[in-house]
Amino acid sequence: MLIKSFFKDKSTHKYLIILLIVSLVLTTLLILKQYFAKRVNVFYQDALFNFQTNIDLYDDIKKVSNIKELYVSVLGDYNDDIITLLASKNNDDLKNNEIVISKKLFNNVHINDVINIKYHNKDYQFKVKEIVDDSIYPTLAYISYDYLRDIASGEKEFSMYITLDNYLGYSNTKYMLQNLEGFNSSVDRMAYNKKMIIDYEFILAIINIVSFFYYIILVMIIYFVLYCLISNNKDNNYLYKCIGYNKNQIIDINIINILLLFSIVLIFNLFIYYFALIFL
Repeated sequence: MLIKSFFKDKSTHKYLIILLIVSLVLTTLLILKQYFAKRVNVFYQDALFNFQTNIDLYDDIKKVSNIKELYVSVLGDYNDDIITLLASKNNDDLKNNEIVISKKLFNNVHINDVINIKYHNKDYQFKVKEIVDDSIYPTLAYISYDYLRDIASGEKEFSMYITLDNYLGYSNTKYMLQNLEGFNSSVDRMAYNKKMIIDYEFILAIINIVSFFYYIILVMIIYFVLYCLISNNKDNNYLYKCIGYNKNQIIDINIINILLLFSIVLIFNLFIYYFALIFL
């Protein structure tokens, strides 16, 4: 009954509407942030980051959070063109001397052809398993990890490349890498031969700035609503006292009423947020 009377109060309706509106603005900002973050990650899903380190750190590096794939590489020579041969322990599809090449550079080669690539002035034969249309990194080719270790037998220092689950988390991933014991290298993003039609990163930066200031405004509005709710409940508090409730019970009633009010706002916004994420 006491809760029902609280929610029947016209002032409670007014503050509920205020909270719904201001929280919906925040939810909209969060949805937009998720949307543009996803667009950035889709755009840079193939972006590579490079560093030079000891092969013994391979497994430790792979465990760093946000690393999607880790490649070891060596430089080869194909018809006087420099080819970067990449290999990953996770690439179980490539066996023995199989290779995946770029259509742009190997334009006269077909699947199942055998090609020669020099490494340290020695020829190695590779059987073409797949030809991909990689216009971003046309000089990359992929081989099996075991075969790369065979042709680079005895070497300890390698150029390694990583892709990320979350491109926007690059700075934190870089920090964790550079704090690995024995890791003494800079982590650099390779030139990305691809242009955004819409600058999602700039839009995301603007949303982050707007969100920061809106958080401050939101805290002020919530403080104002709480102050008004508590002030407006003085008459109700007197009524509760007349009915026989003590001071602690009255405080508990007010807390429950306020928590229920904010719960309605929270549930409403969570529904909107997760429903919107389905369509992002």
